[in-house]
Amino acid sequence: MNKEIINDQKNTIHRLQQECTEKTNAIIALGEQLKAKEQECEELKSQIETYSKMLDSTEFRVALTDVRTGEREVWRKLGSKADRYRKALEEIEGLVKNFCKDCDDYEDCNWEKEGCYYSLIPNLKDIINKAKGEGICQ
Repeated sequence: MNKEIINDQKNTIHRLQQECTEKTNAIIALGEQLKAKEQECEELKSQIETYSKMLDSTEFRVALTDVRTGEREVWRKLGSKADRYRKALEEIEGLVKNFCKDCDDYEDCNWEKEGCYYSLIPNLKDIINKAKGEGICQ
């Protein structure tokens, strides 16, 4: 019976040693993770200091203003070009509407008529509306 008690105690001690080793290893792993996170925080602090100094510099502010001004200029030029295209498309659309001499309205034209140039108009209208950003002609 004493041997059984001693064996049980040995097993308990062995189990507790294993649990202790596992917990120690977990603590070590957490310590390593903490150290890595602390290093990451230090790197981020360094980056913040660098960016703060950069933002405070007059040269950076001037450069940023130049970039913003340039961006506004690009958007202004794009808008101007889009307006020119829209006006050209509207002019083409006006010419297309006055294309047929036999019909009062191009919407009512008999497009199947032999030699009628109006058969091109639905395609032209679709192209014009797509370019103008409007829905496709019905």
